[in-house]
Amino acid sequence: MVNSRRFLSFLKLVATSNLHYFRGLSYLPPMKTIHDILTLGDPRLYESCEPVRHEELPAVMEWVQQLQEEMANIRKVYGFGRRIAALQLGIVKRLFYLNLDRS
Repeated sequence: MVNSRRFLSFLKLVATSNLHYFRGLSYLPPMKTIHDILTLGDPRLYESCEPVRHEELPAVMEWVQQLQEEMANIRKVYGFGRRIAALQLGIVKRLFYLNLDRS
């Protein structure tokens, strides 16, 4: 199990921003299915994502859960996949999910 305090400290270093999740300056509609995930070549993936602000840290756990669920869906459908960026799901933040499971 992940130590929540250490995890949040790590996320503070890796992910911090002044954009709001689907509501702020930069908007992408929420992804609905695995086929909605933005993939290589989509110009929206070249948007600049700012770091997550300190006040947004409570939302990070929800974002990580969404990323984890989508990574599991990708692995189930395609049989591979290790990482996904938040921007691929429409979360305009400097955040990514990396699956280190050896299975």
